[in-house]
Formats: sequence, C-alpha cells, structure tokens
Amino acid sequence: MLYDAGPLGKMYIMGTATSLSQWQSNVVPGDRDVQTDLSNGKHPINPTGGWRAGAA
Repeated sequence: MLYDAGPLGKMYIMGTATSLSQWQSNVVPGDRDVQTDLSNGKHPINPTGGWRAGAA
C-alpha cells in the first residue's frame, strides 16, 4: 500500500506472515488436538524516491 508520510515522502508499506500448525489424533488428556502459531512476520517500508537527508 502506498502512503504519504508527509515530510518523509511517499512510502510503500507491505507485510508478510508465515505460520506453523499441527494436528494430532491421539491426544493426551489436558492437551489440544490442533495447535497454530505465528512463526515469522515482516513489515518492510520502502520509500519511492530514496532517502535524502533534510528532504522537505
């Protein structure tokens, strides 16, 4: 998505995520049969015009 960051200029902000999950059929009492977790997440920010010191 393209955002106008005011004095920093226009920037693209993106995101990615990966997850892990498991399923088991022979559950021990007190445990769950399905478990899911976020394993990795990123939010890269890319300027459209490059970084310039003192840019207005």
